[in-house]
Amino acid sequence: MNIQTSRHLATYSVTSIIVMLVTALLTGGCKAKSDKKPVSQRRIPVVSVEQVTEGPIMELLDLTGQTIPVEQVLIASLVEGPITYCPWREGDEVQS
Repeated sequence: MNIQTSRHLATYSVTSIIVMLVTALLTGGCKAKSDKKPVSQRRIPVVSVEQVTEGPIMELLDLTGQTIPVEQVLIASLVEGPITYCPWREGDEVQS
């Protein structure tokens, strides 16, 4: 490697480091403040309930959405290998 190539490489490296540091400093303070309260402090909404009755449907809503479980568990093995026996399938209801 000749001297001119070494100077260009050094200049490029220093410039790259300066650009990365300036970018990190400028974007580091741009965190949005979260207005969300912790789950334990959220207000539980009041809803009305009625006794279940059988009858015609008065109103039909065609909506899309997503269901989210209250509790979720990840089952994983401590060692790597194939699972040879699992009596439960996805969606089965289990009790503790």
